[in-house]
Amino acid sequence: MDKHVEVSFPSDKKIFGDIQIPGSKSISNRYLILKHFSGQNISFDNLSSSEDTVLLIKNLKAVSENLHKGATLYCHHAGTTFRFLLSLLCITPGEWILDGSERLRQRPHGALVDALNSLGAHIKSLHEDYRPPYLIEGNDNLKGGVIEARSDISSQVISSLLLVGPCLKGGLKIKTTGEKVSGGYIELTVQCMKKFGVEVIEHESCLIIPEQKYM
Repeated sequence: MDKHVEVSFPSDKKIFGDIQIPGSKSISNRYLILKHFSGQNISFDNLSSSEDTVLLIKNLKAVSENLHKGATLYCHHAGTTFRFLLSLLCITPGEWILDGSERLRQRPHGALVDALNSLGAHIKSLHEDYRPPYLIEGNDNLKGGVIEARSDISSQVISSLLLVGPCLKGGLKIKTTGEKVSGGYIELTVQCMKKFGVEVIEHESCLIIPEQKYM
């Protein structure tokens, strides 16, 4: 989860005032993706000012402006933005290129690419060793199904699949294997989805997301 901020005051003084706590990057990014899926004109207060969130806002705007055409989206170092967009673009009509910095290209994306392609998505690496940039042919009729995902790789992989799950035909069932790493982020994703009216069924090592609409 995001880092905690400790504030201390002298014990012999009374201090009055308001403190504006910076918005959570993790929550902001999830809410922005969910807003996009819902199609609702929603305003958020105190969104994160982090690079990840700024880039996500910029790229989501480009997606909305280039439906059925496609565009090149750049995520710089923002791994969360990249992974969330990767799933989103798979169900967005158009021909998309998703890329980032050289440092981002070196990060592991194969598990998410393999999971999405196993569902019928069309993600092709434009690099010789399966790294980004990725060419994505979006399909808004992409079918769901059952996939296995190692929860010890990255919670962002499972979160990305969770977010797109309700939009897949027939929904999605994710069987998680391995020791959970950063499980709090997965639970955060589930709770954010519930805020947008989507039910996620958690049963043993499975996450079941019926096909449904975000509200």
